Amino acid sequence: MMRTLAMLCVVAVAQASFLDKIIHKHHGDDDHAELSVCNHDKDIFKVDAKRALTVTPYPPRTGHPFTVKLDGYVAKELRAVKMSVNVHFGFVPLTTVDVDLCGKIHCPIPQGPFTMTKTVTLPGAAPSGHYTISVKGHNEANEEVICGTIKVHIK
Repeated sequence: MMRTLAMLCVVAVAQASFLDKIIHKHHGDDDHAELSVCNHDKDIFKVDAKRALTVTPYPPRTGHPFTVKLDGYVAKELRAVKMSVNVHFGFVPLTTVDVDLCGKIHCPIPQGPFTMTKTVTLPGAAPSGHYTISVKGHNEANEEVICGTIKVHIK
């Protein structure tokens, strides 16, 4: 019995260590949020994945406000944008939210440079750790507006 329990403990520690390495490798350094795009050539909202996303202060802290800014270029006027947002904590899915972007900002969005800035406060009960937010958006013609993933560490 004790031998089996000891083996289970060793396996659990090894798995936790392995998962921790994957998470830290997967999310890179904790000095900035990472943005990656699915298919930049097809997206109507064009972003430079290395410079488009700013989160201040970084890392964000639960219970404190932080600001997210996304810069890009709208290739053609957008009259309607429906988005699906999936949030994961590590590998655990937390929520999926469908958003009518034009219900949140003024539409139509004209062709040209575009900046969206939002200040939010996470609940103090939110656990610190690595979060992944996947976003897909389509216009009224079902054309892909944006598809990307944001990786952020929250303290």
